[in-house]
Amino acid sequence: FRVEPGLDADIIRVLTYETVALVDDGPVSENGYHWYQISLGSSGSGAQGWAIGEGLAMLGGAEPPGGAYALGDVVMITSDRVNLRAAPGLDGDILEVLPNGAKGEVI
Repeated sequence: FRVEPGLDADIIRVLTYETVALVDDGPVSENGYHWYQISLGSSGSGAQGWAIGEGLAMLGGAEPPGGAYALGDVVMITSDRVNLRAAPGLDGDILEVLPNGAKGEVI
């Protein structure tokens, strides 16, 4: 959680897992990451700063606005077990069973 987008910007604080925030602005590309300006707290009334989008997740595992993920988006499994398949659909061979909290990149 930094004062501006970028790895060289001063750190305001280290955010813990499940910190709640509202997105105010972004994304801004810097240092190979997508940065979002966020306000802490469910109402957005707390401190404001910038965080790497690849470390953020939407509450409830909701899809991003518009319902589509973009190439390079980092996603996180929010269910107990999710089948990673070789092809889309339930007929695709199961390659691996992913646990809750597993992360991957949309390729």
